[in-house]
Amino acid sequence: MNDADAARFHEAFRRLVAILPRDRPRDKDLQLVEGSYFRLLRSYMIEDVIEAGATLASTCTRFPPAAEWLNVMRDKKPANQAHCRVMTEAEALVYRNRATRRVPCSCPACIAAGVSHLPIEFVPIVVDGREERANDPATGNSVPILEEIHGERLRRWYEEFRNFTATPITPSRETRRRQNVTRAVTAHYERPDADEAAAGARKMLEEIDTDLQRREAAAAAAAKKSVAGDEAGDEEGKLIQFKRRINRELRKASSG
Repeated sequence: MNDADAARFHEAFRRLVAILPRDRPRDKDLQLVEGSYFRLLRSYMIEDVIEAGATLASTCTRFPPAAEWLNVMRDKKPANQAHCRVMTEAEALVYRNRATRRVPCSCPACIAAGVSHLPIEFVPIVVDGREERANDPATGNSVPILEEIHGERLRRWYEEFRNFTATPITPSRETRRRQNVTRAVTAHYERPDADEAAAGARKMLEEIDTDLQRREAAAAAAAKKSVAGDEAGDEEGKLIQFKRRINRELRKASSG
C-alpha cells in the first residue's frame, strides 16, 4: 500500500470498527490506531489487506488486534519485485545515505532561504498523489524512493514540522506502545530479516492487547466491588438505625 491507498484502507478499517464494536479503539484514539495499522500493513497489497479485513469481519467476535490481521495474511507475500521495479544505482545511493547525509548544507539555495544551519531532509517522491517505491537491490524490500530537499523546500518543510509539533499529542499508554512497535516494524522491514521482525512484532502486539484486557477487567472488577461495598454499607446503616429505634422504644416502655 501507499498513501494513495489510505482512503480505501480507511473505509475497510472503519467498516470493521462498526461491525465489531467489542474491544474497538476508543474514539479519541481511533485515528492514531488506524494510522498505526496502516503503517504496519503497508508492505502488503491493498487488495490483500481489504480481503483480510473482510475475513476478520466474518470470523471474529471482537475487534482484531493488528497481529491477528497480519496472521490472516500469513500466506500473502509483501509487495516486492513482482510489483515494483528495482532502484537505480543513484536512487539506492540516496536511500543508503539518508542517515549520514542529514547535515547542514551551505549551497546557494539553502543560504538564500536562511536554512544553511539546518540539516537537509530526505522525503519520498510523490507523483500524481502516489508515493514512488522500488526494490532496494541490497535487501529486495520495497522502499520509498527518496530525494534531498534544499533551499525554499527545506525551509517550508521545517516550517510545517514546527506547526505540526506545536500542538502536542498525548496518546494513551497502549497507543504509545503500539506506535513504538510500529516504528520498530517499519525499521525492521527494511532489513533482510523482515519475517523474523514481523513475528516479533506480532508477539509484542499480542502482549499489549493481553495486558490491556487484563487491566480493563481488573478496573471493571474494582468498580463492581466498590458498588457492592456501597450497597452493603447502606444496608448496614439501615440496620444500625433500626436497632437504635428499637432501643429507644424499649427505654420508653421500661420508664413508663
